[in-house]
Amino acid sequence: MLAPGSVSYGDLAAQVHQRAGSLRHEVETGALVPVTVRLDMASIVEMLAVMKLGGVVVPYDTRRPRLDGRPPRGAAVCLPTSGTGGRPQMVPLSYDNIAASVAASRTRLGNGPQDRWLATLPLTHVGGLSVLWRSLEAGGTVIVAPFDESLPELIEGTRPTVASLVPTMLYRLMESCPDALAGIGTVLTGGARIPRRVRDD
Repeated sequence: MLAPGSVSYGDLAAQVHQRAGSLRHEVETGALVPVTVRLDMASIVEMLAVMKLGGVVVPYDTRRPRLDGRPPRGAAVCLPTSGTGGRPQMVPLSYDNIAASVAASRTRLGNGPQDRWLATLPLTHVGGLSVLWRSLEAGGTVIVAPFDESLPELIEGTRPTVASLVPTMLYRLMESCPDALAGIGTVLTGGARIPRRVRDD
């Protein structure tokens, strides 16, 4: 796994184990556990530690979600919705959901241990979490990189083979540094319609 520094899977497992030990009296099996997240290794370790203890992660960035009741049996993560269509809700994702998503991704994209995923999407959304799940299952590398002006330089230095971007990110990257995506074999995008000018380029 790659972050601002390089972290092996062995190091990651050790960090998760240590953090889980610290949280063992705070996490109830099957209960919702709110976790403040940023796009960094500390947040990844925190979420994996909660899951290791059987808690159901509720990732959020600034506004702590309201927790009502308990999630369905087998839930791994609950993602709060924005509430734009009405009252905000919790959307549970089970371990079976995650496994099916990972399997579909492998079938469609062929991602494996040799791949290096560029992770720029927030960990409060399924797009960002999916990059982690796919790479953890495959044993591949994750390049954890917030989307900012330093991203083209980071892409050049780390050589990701797969990038997951929303259309707006894709367009901005193409506008600011047209060559940034040239070495990436696959760009996975979703969440909105891709403008024709982006598809044509």
